[in-house]
Amino acid sequence: MGFMDNISAEGCGFDEYIENYAGNTVVLYGRGQATDNTYELLKKRGIVVKHALINQRFLKKGMKVCDLNVESIEEFFSLTEEKVDVVVMIPSYKPEWLAPYKEKIHEVVFYDVAPALVTDKGNTSIRPFSFFAKKEEMLNEIYDCLSDEFSKKVLISYINQLISGDFSSSDGLVRSVPYFESDFIEFGNNEVFFDIGAFNGEDTERFFDCAGMGSKSIIFEPDKDNISLLNARLEKNDYIDSICIIDKAIYDKSGELFFSSDEGSGSGVSESGDIVIPCTSIDDYVQSNEGIIPTYIKMDIEGAELNALKGGYETICKYSPKLAICVYHRPEDLFNIWAFIKSLRNVDYIYSFYMRRYSISFRETVLYAMPRKTM
Repeated sequence: MGFMDNISAEGCGFDEYIENYAGNTVVLYGRGQATDNTYELLKKRGIVVKHALINQRFLKKGMKVCDLNVESIEEFFSLTEEKVDVVVMIPSYKPEWLAPYKEKIHEVVFYDVAPALVTDKGNTSIRPFSFFAKKEEMLNEIYDCLSDEFSKKVLISYINQLISGDFSSSDGLVRSVPYFESDFIEFGNNEVFFDIGAFNGEDTERFFDCAGMGSKSIIFEPDKDNISLLNARLEKNDYIDSICIIDKAIYDKSGELFFSSDEGSGSGVSESGDIVIPCTSIDDYVQSNEGIIPTYIKMDIEGAELNALKGGYETICKYSPKLAICVYHRPEDLFNIWAFIKSLRNVDYIYSFYMRRYSISFRETVLYAMPRKTM
């Protein structure tokens, strides 16, 4: 029995919504490039989006989705008298968020497709069964190398959801706290955590809850708004002197990059970015900071993970740190990131692989590589 025998060929449920659209008023719930792309996609399919909504605490003056002004979801539902269809574009969405407004909602639709995969042709079944069938040999290899049955179930559910968009594929498999899985990650004293893409600093907080005496966190976060969140969150903690915040991105070499800012946790490297930021590589940083050797590297950097890993080739080969790498931002990430890590060579260590999910959407999926001593 091959891996693809576990995978359903049933397509994306969003196609079914469009085909059976009943003419209700449609609102988008979310922001960012994925929301813009979905607005345009629906427009091409003859569905006019009337409103774009976001929670009041995230709303900023002048925020737009294409030509729509973004509105507060709380204010919208307090004023509207008609029932609407809500298309959700938030990766971490939880059904209870819309529960207070259920009397004013016909249908909630989750469009679970990454922004880079929404084509200008208006296709929604972006990663059909055939896409993965062509990669069956590599999927079999990934499946076979996963170190526990839970990881194997996660891989099956992940691929099924990429094809179908069906939330139920993640039932019983979503964990609550990423990057600190006690069943296979061990921490000791003098750990050095490279928190790459730190957002608000919660992962560094959790690191210090797990790590022993003498441990440090080196945070790489180029977004100025996120740095403000980091400082506000971490400055009052007892371990603040063990934290170093580097206002640079991590990439395959040092230099400058275009960067899309003001996206909160979704800020990242982009050719269409609105600002230019400095970047460094893991290897360059380690070589220029004597005594700083990472024991654990976490990456959630909006699709730049593979380039960042390539920039750490020498460091990872030499020191075999624990790795936690997000693999959901681009269609090829799972395959390319797994293959890159598996190709790394160290005489004393090999990597054991695990997968975990932290959202009912296909996003927040993490590939772990844990060093294991060779015999």
